[in-house]
Amino acid sequence: MINSPVRATNLSDGRRLLLGVLVAVGGLGLALGWLRSDYVFAHRGVSAIAEVVKPGVGRGPSTVRFTTDDGRVIVTELDAPTNVPVGGRLRIVYNRGNPYSAHGGNNVPYYIGPAATGAAALGIGAFFVGTFARRRRRFPGWSPMSLAEATELFTRWPGPWWIAGDRAVDRGLARAAAGQDMTIAVTVPKAGTLQTLLPGWEIWSYGSWPRRYRPTDDLSRTGTDELWVRQADRQPWRLRVLLADVDEDAWKPRWDAQSSIRLADLGQPGADPVRFLIPEVALYWQIIAARRPWTSRKIIDAVALLGKPQREKLRQTLIDGGHADAARRVLG
Repeated sequence: MINSPVRATNLSDGRRLLLGVLVAVGGLGLALGWLRSDYVFAHRGVSAIAEVVKPGVGRGPSTVRFTTDDGRVIVTELDAPTNVPVGGRLRIVYNRGNPYSAHGGNNVPYYIGPAATGAAALGIGAFFVGTFARRRRRFPGWSPMSLAEATELFTRWPGPWWIAGDRAVDRGLARAAAGQDMTIAVTVPKAGTLQTLLPGWEIWSYGSWPRRYRPTDDLSRTGTDELWVRQADRQPWRLRVLLADVDEDAWKPRWDAQSSIRLADLGQPGADPVRFLIPEVALYWQIIAARRPWTSRKIIDAVALLGKPQREKLRQTLIDGGHADAARRVLG
């Protein structure tokens, strides 16, 4: 699982850290190359008076002509723009070993430009790495509830609820439990009960931008289909809650979907109070939550174990939910 309720338009934590390191390393490399070049000019450069023979286009470099100390006439471009008009003269510094490499002379120490570039690169890199570190402190990861804790908690839930996620998939496919997440699916109209069930806990949306809900917010009108829950700020996430849209006594993947599944048929056979979501619907939620579900080995392996009726139900649910491309890529 990822470590914060931010996805879609935001960079993931790993990419944020990688970007910071790349910017810092790349910027330092550029600064060192620039410093080396300027060092050569400072210690091996020769001063000369040059005539501008062609102005630069826009802020492009001007072309100049000058005579080296050994009498050669050189026509070359400066490595920086100049405001001197055609026919005007200016002092330049050229590399004795390669006189075609020249730049306009000035009184600025040669290390100022590279130092500024290096400092900027380190500053930008430190910003991204610092953001990564702050996010890690604020969203330290997962410590999910146990099955016993969640069951005891939701036996007080006033409406239908199901254990979803990896646990539901593993049980429905009769395979050894591999996932240790804790995901609960509830119906949207009863979502507000979560604040009563877990007073004082933090409830966040899981969407394109993070949002922490206040105790007075109506969770049945959030517009999101997933909530993350933890006890306090900087504490691990304990519970993931899926919000299922219902039409009377049936669940639909989207309000205008043609197909639906009766709430009574969403649970796997088994004794109360533990209710597990049927695996094809549990997989539906996992597929739509993944950025590229067809690259997830966990999802592909689970789909391969579904029976033909389950696969067709999953396919139709994905299509009705507006995820036809995912249905094609995952199910073939």
